[in-house]
Amino acid sequence: MTDDVQVRPAISDADRHAVFQVRYDVYVEDMHIFGDVADHENRLLSDEYDESSHLLLATVGGEPQGTMRITHGEPLLGDDFEQWYDVSRWCPDAIPPNQVAVLWKFAVRQQHRGGLVVPFALMRAAVEFGIANDVELAFCDCQPHLVSLYTGLGFRSYRAAWRDDQVATTVPLALVLRDLEHLRVQNSPLLGTGLADLDRTPITEELLKRFPDDGAAQSASEGLALLRRMTGMAAAGRGSSLLDGLSDDELNAVIERGQVLTLKAGDPLIGRGQGTRTLYVVLSGEFRVVGPDGLSVATLTVGQPIGELAFLLRRERTTDVEAVTDGARVLALSESTVNTLIQEHGPVAAKLLHNLARTLAERLALTYH
Repeated sequence: MTDDVQVRPAISDADRHAVFQVRYDVYVEDMHIFGDVADHENRLLSDEYDESSHLLLATVGGEPQGTMRITHGEPLLGDDFEQWYDVSRWCPDAIPPNQVAVLWKFAVRQQHRGGLVVPFALMRAAVEFGIANDVELAFCDCQPHLVSLYTGLGFRSYRAAWRDDQVATTVPLALVLRDLEHLRVQNSPLLGTGLADLDRTPITEELLKRFPDDGAAQSASEGLALLRRMTGMAAAGRGSSLLDGLSDDELNAVIERGQVLTLKAGDPLIGRGQGTRTLYVVLSGEFRVVGPDGLSVATLTVGQPIGELAFLLRRERTTDVEAVTDGARVLALSESTVNTLIQEHGPVAAKLLHNLARTLAERLALTYH
């Protein structure tokens, strides 16, 4: 029942109330974040940026199911947006703020996330807003396991992930709306919104010059080299690796569906109480597991899984995990990614899950040794 998806601006009090309710249900109830700033009595989640932003409401069969917030223009010159998105890299020197937007507070009820119909309807509406308002550059951010979804739409990675006290690790991304060459290379479905009719401008060229050319986004070949080195280290006596026994073709199948993430020392990867279920594999560096009392309970190194209990048991995170070393890298595999591997690459998924069982057995053996 997704053919009757409708997206409209949330202008009326009733629609805005519905937006804040959807946010509460998704962020507070499902993901267990923003609880310290939510209105629990009325089950609403809003903040000061709602007053200066454009709110979208998606309904299915007339019932509110998703929302997105678009902040546009002068508010983006504030300190918060500089910290979150590094806006000054482009604005106001290369582009005026009225041609820049941030797409955020993107929330969809759980029953409509998997099919992507509601999320894509919201993204299309946001891009159509951008076209109508002469927006050239749009920012968003996401959790690591969703990066490949956004890059498939045409967004680019341009800076390291940053620390968010609520969401833990989040990755900033940017979309140049008139970069049709890149959108076509990505086969972006957003071209159907009217982007294909736009022409490149001198601003487009200036924006593209300011993206880094130092490989901020992990290449597939580099990812394969990392995974190969990791499995070699595990075989040399550092314990089982989650990717033991996979051929290059099988590793590539994993890379194409996962996301390699680089963190700095002290950056959080997951937070206790969060509802996310992404499974991570350490590719390089070290990560520290922190218990409820704030004490370190384990150090995880190359080849070891992170977040496997929430992934397997479908429950909240029970510990905090943060990077110990600069340049520490993990491969993020979402629950849906593993399910896709099971359906499309059964032998690869079988090896992954077998290796996961073996690493858990090794930990259990050490506990009771």
